[in-house]
Amino acid sequence: WGDPVQAIVDFFTDRLAVADRDGLTDRCIIDPGTGFAPPNWPWEQRFAYQKRVYSNLGELRRFGLPLYIALPWKETVQHDELLDIVLRHRPEYGRAHYPAKIREAEERSDAR
Repeated sequence: WGDPVQAIVDFFTDRLAVADRDGLTDRCIIDPGTGFAPPNWPWEQRFAYQKRVYSNLGELRRFGLPLYIALPWKETVQHDELLDIVLRHRPEYGRAHYPAKIREAEERSDAR
């Protein structure tokens, strides 16, 4: 699979070139699609994949577009770690199953 961050950057470079050609870039947002990490991977590999991508969300800022992240929501220490990593990058948009959990994590992050 190689580096997932580079694969995502390459994907958006190609797709946004098409969007730009068609005059649609100003309507785009960046969604790295981490919820679709290879579904047949065991959780440990999915966690490592998502952690690598989330830890490098700053790389996706190069496109100058808002970030949209499907926020981690399960109740595990690893999911909480992923959520904290995502929130440090302050995505403009996020999908949340439990908004109160996200608000609590934001407050924890702001208190640091």
